Amino acid sequence: MTIEKRLRGRPRGSEKNDAPYLAQVADLLLRDQLLKPTTAMKRVMASRKDWGASDETLLRRWQVKWKERQQAFMAAARERARPKAIAPMMPGSVWYVAASPAMKAAQEAVKAIQGYINSPATQAAQEEAIRAVQGYYNSPAMQVAQEAMRAVQGYVNSPAIRSP
Repeated sequence: MTIEKRLRGRPRGSEKNDAPYLAQVADLLLRDQLLKPTTAMKRVMASRKDWGASDETLLRRWQVKWKERQQAFMAAARERARPKAIAPMMPGSVWYVAASPAMKAAQEAVKAIQGYINSPATQAAQEEAIRAVQGYYNSPAMQVAQEAMRAVQGYVNSPAIRSP
C-alpha cells in the first residue's frame, strides 16, 4: 500500500486569476521601456489596497507568474497598443453619419453662418460697437469715475489706514 505525501500550499490548478493585473504590468512596461517588471508590479499594486494578501505575497506570486508567462503578456500588450483599422461604413457608424445627406446639409449651414459672420456688414457692425464702447470709456463721465477710484485707492493704501 502506497501512501502519497500531501503537498503543501494551494492545490495545483486553483491559482488566483492575476491575468488582468499582469496585463496592466505589461502595458506599463510597453509604455516605459526603462521600467523593470517588479517596479511596474509595485505601481499596479499601489493602485488599490484590497488585494486580500500582503504586498510581499502578492509581489512574489506575480513575479512567479510573470517569469512563466512574460512573453504572452507582452505580446497581448503590443496587440492592444497597435492602432485599430477603420471600420467599414455601416448604418449607425460614425463614418456613415458623416457622409449622410443630413450631415452635408449641416456642414453647408455652418458655412453659411461663417459667411454671415465674416461678411462686410457684420464686420462694420462689430467695428461700430467697438467704437461706441471706446467712446463710453473715454467720456468725461468715465474720466471722473476713474479719478474717484484712484482717490479711493490712494486713501485705502495710505500709511494712516494700514497701521494697526
